[in-house]
Amino acid sequence: MQIPHRVGKPQRELQPSIPISYPITTLEALASRSYFRSFHYPFNRSSVPLPPSAAALPPRRRILVCHDMKGGYTDDLWVQGGGNPDAYAIWHWHLMDVFVYFSHYLVTLPPPCWTNAAHTHGVKVNIEVKLDRRQIDNLKEFVGHLSRSMHASVPGSLVIWYDAVTIDGKLDWQNQLNMQNKPFFDLCDGIFVNYTWKDEDPKSSASIAGERRFDVYMGIDVFGRNTFGGGQWHTNVALDELKKDDVSAAIFAPGWVYETEQEPDFQTAQNRWWGLVEQSWGILQNYPRVLPFYSSFDQGHGYHYSIEGLQVANNPWNNISSQGFQVRSDENSLFGLYLELWSEISGQTSILITADTQPFTVAGLEYNRTIKPQIKDTKADVLADAAWFIYEVTLTMSGYMLGGIYIVGALKNPGPTNIEMEKSPIGENTTSENSGFLPYRASLGHIRILTSEPIVEFPPAKSWTRRMTISATRGQALRPRKAIRVTRCAQTSAFLRRQPPRLTPHTRPRQKQATVNARPYPAVVRSPRNPSGNVGRHQWYRPTPASSHIM
Repeated sequence: MQIPHRVGKPQRELQPSIPISYPITTLEALASRSYFRSFHYPFNRSSVPLPPSAAALPPRRRILVCHDMKGGYTDDLWVQGGGNPDAYAIWHWHLMDVFVYFSHYLVTLPPPCWTNAAHTHGVKVNIEVKLDRRQIDNLKEFVGHLSRSMHASVPGSLVIWYDAVTIDGKLDWQNQLNMQNKPFFDLCDGIFVNYTWKDEDPKSSASIAGERRFDVYMGIDVFGRNTFGGGQWHTNVALDELKKDDVSAAIFAPGWVYETEQEPDFQTAQNRWWGLVEQSWGILQNYPRVLPFYSSFDQGHGYHYSIEGLQVANNPWNNISSQGFQVRSDENSLFGLYLELWSEISGQTSILITADTQPFTVAGLEYNRTIKPQIKDTKADVLADAAWFIYEVTLTMSGYMLGGIYIVGALKNPGPTNIEMEKSPIGENTTSENSGFLPYRASLGHIRILTSEPIVEFPPAKSWTRRMTISATRGQALRPRKAIRVTRCAQTSAFLRRQPPRLTPHTRPRQKQATVNARPYPAVVRSPRNPSGNVGRHQWYRPTPASSHIM
């Protein structure tokens, strides 16, 4: 396998190979449109369309997240996924409105996994060079043309101007929206203000923007490089300040948590850091907007892969294209277990296992029986996580088969809401309430229990033993008793079958030793002397499959 060059296109761009994502690094490559003739281009198109509800930005302050990690195109360059289960990922999409993939190249093309996961396509023009003042008119024309072309080609796309080049052609960060950069702001969808702003800059920027105050994204560098509040674990300080002035925020490089290996581990640190964002600004996105929906709660990485319960691969992997909706709960959320069972005599029945059934009844969930679980005491379990508790229940259903297991959720106290649901594409009834009280029930997970035909596999011929005669002891005398055939089959590891003795009066009995590495097992046999098959006073041995050696 040819490993691509990390800062440019593959060495053999037109030849088939493992699909990758890569930037356009030169004006010549951009002008030649060679990227669109590349073998890799078809694989770099998003497979998840932008939802109609995400095409227009909400009329409120927003959060733009700008991903910048080690120059870009690391584990995510592999379009069809890589082999690093610990690769960086974001799964806190409910806390942002716009996602931007940034790298230090001329044209950064986001790997499709990010576009698929975010359902948002962002374009940021980042120009950090000094220009002759005579070229400014051309630059303004370019920004306006780019914005119009992007909106026509990709509805919902954004062109964001970065606070760098001024109207005088100088590379001079303003750290606010003012008359030095407003002409560019007027031609595109917003401005990404540099992150070294001071206390009064958000307020003055909002004043200059007027009705477009939410299109002003004040930068926050999570690494803390001269940023307001210091970034890192104090990123919420800057967010609190911007919330007061009612302008938007641009969080730059949230991968700081991953790159600096924050303790105790990435999953815990990542959730803790995004928790600061949520505490400051709250939840910005409520999804899904189409019911019913299905999710595997995948975060885009793992150590093996299964399809319909059957493990098909045992290799570690990463691919955030496979991300699903994540579970979010608060004090008003209630979860339960919903079981489907079936009996040939009684038919189908359902059982709801939860601490409180009323919210599910109000939400319209139908069930035949309820069970209240007990909280298991995990104090003696040294491996138990103190942040989790275990519900335990014992269920006995004679004659029933388990057909399905669902995790269901409901609101304990449903209050006023203005959630708007789009029409389901599969034609099922969806909630169309725009106000008032909306009962809520969500099937958050589903495991289907299925039966399969047994696979009959016979062992190789050499594992079958021949019939032979052994001796058994009766009283003090030692004489031949029976012939025993030890046979193996697919359904049982071994079984014993009595055979009539094949001895003549002139044949001297030959004693055979039975070397068996097994525990005593009462064999049920039938013979003329034991027609019922009851076990007598003799003790028989049933060999284990691993050591059936008869000498």
